[in-house]
Amino acid sequence: MTDDGVTRPLRVPVKPAQPRGSRGRRRGLTAVISVLVLIGILIGLDRAVAAYAENRIATQLTSHGFPRKPDVTVQGFPFLTQVISHHLQGVEVRASGIKEGPITLRLAALATGIRLNSGYNSGTISRVRGTGLITFASIANAARAAGAPGLKLRRAGPHTVKLKADLGFVTADATATVIQSGPEEFKIHVTSAGGLPASLLGPISSFTVRVPALPMGLQVQGIAVTGKGVVAHITGRNIAFGQ
Repeated sequence: MTDDGVTRPLRVPVKPAQPRGSRGRRRGLTAVISVLVLIGILIGLDRAVAAYAENRIATQLTSHGFPRKPDVTVQGFPFLTQVISHHLQGVEVRASGIKEGPITLRLAALATGIRLNSGYNSGTISRVRGTGLITFASIANAARAAGAPGLKLRRAGPHTVKLKADLGFVTADATATVIQSGPEEFKIHVTSAGGLPASLLGPISSFTVRVPALPMGLQVQGIAVTGKGVVAHITGRNIAFGQ
């Protein structure tokens, strides 16, 4: 009843009906979120399996000529389908500290076409391609061991280097070629010594550098000079591994 004595009906606020489209959009959003969560779980599982495989492969490689456990990265996504098919697309391997005498090699290689046995503990690698870097500092160590201390090297071209050698009575600047001279070695041969007789350069007038023994039967297919040192191009085919 109001102040004027008139009785009016009680009005109850009515909640407006929600459009059917809003409910549909909410259900669609919930479904999308659920799918995204599921995808996230599967990706996490896939990456976890890949990380486990990388560690297993690195551990196995230490028994195939690697002096220490290399860094391994498996290629391809998803990885689980590769495991199920027993066929890996590719595996990147990086290793340092491969030594022979004063020479140290740093290896970077890609293995492709990897077939695994049913127990995942052995298989074959169709092809391996990579490079092995021997730095100028490592070559200088080899020259020092050969009786030529103080040698400095830098790149002059794809197959040539500039040498600076302290001969005691004079500092010699020379140019030398770098050529593969054997299956696992290359030769640095002085072609010009700035007017000095090459005989005055002693052991560095022509010396051989042996590439450290490569793991898994890999072979040197060529030599090139880069800004960091001498790079050996490495290949291998149909390599068995595991048991």
